[in-house]
Amino acid sequence: MIMPRLKSELNLLALAVMFFTRIPIPFAVSYSPEKLNACARYFGLVGLIVGAICASLFITLSQILPPLVAILLTLSISFLLTGGFHQDGLADTADGLGGGFSVAQKLAIMKDSRLGSYGALALWSMLSLQASSLFYLGDAAAVALLVAHPLSRSITVLIIFTLPYVSEQEQAKSKPLAESISITALIGNGIVTLCCWFWLPSGFGQVVLGLLLTTLIFGWFLHRQLGGFTGDTLGAAQQLTELMTYLILLTLWRPAL
Repeated sequence: MIMPRLKSELNLLALAVMFFTRIPIPFAVSYSPEKLNACARYFGLVGLIVGAICASLFITLSQILPPLVAILLTLSISFLLTGGFHQDGLADTADGLGGGFSVAQKLAIMKDSRLGSYGALALWSMLSLQASSLFYLGDAAAVALLVAHPLSRSITVLIIFTLPYVSEQEQAKSKPLAESISITALIGNGIVTLCCWFWLPSGFGQVVLGLLLTTLIFGWFLHRQLGGFTGDTLGAAQQLTELMTYLILLTLWRPAL
């Protein structure tokens, strides 16, 4: 009983890694919409993997390159690592909410593959703020990268739990994730959130409280604008909470840096 269950959970983790990153999986992965929905319990763990890689890259690159160059290279490689999945959602969300009037119009714009001015400005602003925040965090940027990725993915699950899915496309690839989310998924992501306390004993409570507040406000905004969420808005939520992690840590640690 134990081995089949472990194999099943490993398959779900691998499926989550395949969905959210470009990290190759060295074995066959079984897929179904139900399994994709169940892999939501590993969102935070996928973020921890991405964060660990990014933190290691920054530490290595900062030994041989100026800090700002090391940060920009780390962010660039992180985009390759995830396929720009969340950044694409941020741009589409900005274009839809900025350029549409009715809910239907906003959703239609968000599904348009072309990048508009709102999306371009959102990407530029987000990447500039992330890079500058990490630069001013100095050596602490490694810890910030390590915790921001899992925390931003874990806490974003609350949007799926509290809001309805409103995409009009039945074949949207994120639809199975959004059908419903189990208590198991909340617990799994909650455990990853608590694990971040190990690397962030100073300021952990402030960061988590700040991210929860950010997520609730953004969720309220999505409810007002769309009546719910889409896969693109989840990407935007991840980017927003990742940036908020850096900003909160910068506020807390800047006097000591």
